[in-house]
Amino acid sequence: MTRYMYPLLLVLLPLCVMSCTAEPELDLGPARARSRKDVVNTARTLQRLATDDILQGDYERAESLNRQAVTVLEDALPADDVELAAALRNLAFALRNQQKHSDARQVLLRALQIYQRAGDPDAGDALVALAMCSDDQGDQARADELYREALAIQREAYGPNSSQVTTTLLNQAAKKAALENYSQAESLYRTALPKLENLAGPRHFLVGHTLEQLARVCEEQGKVEEAQAIRERAAKSDPAPHESNVGEATNSPGGSDR
Repeated sequence: MTRYMYPLLLVLLPLCVMSCTAEPELDLGPARARSRKDVVNTARTLQRLATDDILQGDYERAESLNRQAVTVLEDALPADDVELAAALRNLAFALRNQQKHSDARQVLLRALQIYQRAGDPDAGDALVALAMCSDDQGDQARADELYREALAIQREAYGPNSSQVTTTLLNQAAKKAALENYSQAESLYRTALPKLENLAGPRHFLVGHTLEQLARVCEEQGKVEEAQAIRERAAKSDPAPHESNVGEATNSPGGSDR
């Protein structure tokens, strides 16, 4: 079975969670009695622990920790705070990886509403996650519409060659490949590849990874010689520093995109 790799394992998780290095003690006492900073730090720590569980494949525990983070934020912050929206996106990610697509969709719709009310461009990331939910549930037409909406927001907010736009294109390509829509996947990979090369450099391991995925979808369409030439380009890329940092999906419609 052909396997299609996603460019980044947790592209839907907020950067603030992934980049936070401090380890504040967890204080799960009454949230309203604490400062906003303390509440946010507690929630982010819970989400970081959930991220570790996702890396280990323990999605049930990740869901539990993310639900705790959401509860902590709900108890202390306004209902339209974007910090809450970020936590909801993380919860949805854990839900999707347990095939709880309807639950994930409801959580993401709530996050999207918060972002839209705030005029926050992270609405684009929420739309991408919703698109993946639609793909998971077999509604590819709706998924394509959501991807277009997400890309429109990201292009306006960050520019057409931004990392946000590039990541969305790569994830959409990987999802199309997983669903065996190889022609669409090829087009998306070819659109994203020069953007990625410009952002990361032509020898970056993610460029090589993307070239390998492009070669696979070409091969699936019978473009054997073209696939071989692309693989020769991929072989010149630098090796990945940590292979576990790159997620993967199978080519089954119900497969998770981790």
